[in-house]
Amino acid sequence: MTPEKEHLFDNDFEILKFKDLPKPAQLAISWYMAVDGEAWADVWGDIEFPHFSNSFGNPDYHSKMRELLEGALPALIDEYGDMEFGIGNWPTKDIVNSIAHDENIIVDQSVEQTIEGYQPGRELGPALSGYYKSSYPEEDRWPVILSNFDDETLQDGWKRFSLYTHSGYNETPVVFYPEEWHYELLQKRTSGLKP
Repeated sequence: MTPEKEHLFDNDFEILKFKDLPKPAQLAISWYMAVDGEAWADVWGDIEFPHFSNSFGNPDYHSKMRELLEGALPALIDEYGDMEFGIGNWPTKDIVNSIAHDENIIVDQSVEQTIEGYQPGRELGPALSGYYKSSYPEEDRWPVILSNFDDETLQDGWKRFSLYTHSGYNETPVVFYPEEWHYELLQKRTSGLKP
C-alpha cells in the first residue's frame, strides 16, 4: 500500500452494519452492487429497467434508477443489513494526494498534474456540470467507495469525487470494505494505544 493511501486511515472512521449506515451511504453501496454491478442484483426480481440508449450523463436514467433503488432499499437492508462497512468523512486533499500516487494514475501523469486536475473551480465536462451536480447536493452527498487494492484509492465514485473537488468541499464522505487490520486499528485507537 502506498504511504499516501495508508495515511488516509489516520483519519477517523467507524465500522457499521449496512442497516445502520446513513441513507446516502446505503444508496452509494447499493448503486455499486445492484445497478453498476450484479452482486446484489437478485433484489430486482422481475422489475423491468428503463431502456436508455446512453445512460452516461443522462439525468432521466439516473433519476429513474435512483427511484427504483430507493424503492428496493428495504429489501436490500433485509438481505444485506448485517454486512459491515467502514465509513468516514476525510479531508479531500488527502484523498487527492492518494489518487495522485495510484499506480494506474502515475504512469500517465505526474503527481503534480493529478493534484492540479482536482483543484476547485476547474471546468467540468457536460455530464458533471449537469445532473450529477443536482444529484448530489451538499446535504445528501453520496460517499466514494475506497478500493481494497493496495495500488488504487477509489473503487467507485470517481465522477462524484470530481464534482466534490470542483465544488471545493474540504471533506469527502467515504465507505470501504473493512479488513481485519481495520478492526485492529480501531481496537488500538479505542484502547488508547498508538497505531
